[in-house]
Amino acid sequence: ELEPEKGVDVLVNNAGVVSDNEGRTGDGLAEVVGVNHFGPMRFTLALLPLLSKAASKSDSSSRVVVVGSRAADLFPVLALDDDLLAEKCKGSAFAVFKAYCTSKLYNALFAFRLASLLAEKNLPITVNVVHPGWVHTNLASNVGNMQKVAAFSASLLAKDAWLGAQTSIHVASSSALEGVTGKFFENCHTAELGNRKAYDVGVQEKLWRKSLRVLGFDEDPLDTY
Repeated sequence: ELEPEKGVDVLVNNAGVVSDNEGRTGDGLAEVVGVNHFGPMRFTLALLPLLSKAASKSDSSSRVVVVGSRAADLFPVLALDDDLLAEKCKGSAFAVFKAYCTSKLYNALFAFRLASLLAEKNLPITVNVVHPGWVHTNLASNVGNMQKVAAFSASLLAKDAWLGAQTSIHVASSSALEGVTGKFFENCHTAELGNRKAYDVGVQEKLWRKSLRVLGFDEDPLDTY
């Protein structure tokens, strides 16, 4: 339960789904992009006042950790006008995988843009993206036969959930990372995404503006700071 008077010191956005159906969120968004991108973005923006409040009561910055993935590297061509609202997930395993990878690129674009905007306004909130690695979870539990193959492979090769959480915990809590923002982390170290689109400020801004419209914002919520 949130205690507004105390604020929020750390927010870890770890929601994620892989789905081969054409389901929609309550807001009418395609399920994969709705859960993986729009949900974390909306939640983060809603909590910015509490993150700011916590930082004002402390000598340390508040932190936002976005759990992304190196899957963002796998589809370097991004057409926001076509992909933003509804990846066509029904049918092939390729379509499912592309939708997931695109949503993970959105995670990076969102996090890097938010980090820049907060820094420009001198707000003591850091934002970073982490790649947890291949982790044995039920992420693909809605993908039929694909899930069976993934689950079997993961049981043999993937990290367990405890190991998969370590980079998120490190970025959320390490005193050595005070003030570090706008970075990508893997295995508890800074790294680089191979997809250079993630670092394109123009693409970041385009996704930011389009996402705000989809989420129903008439104005940029950061303009109030």
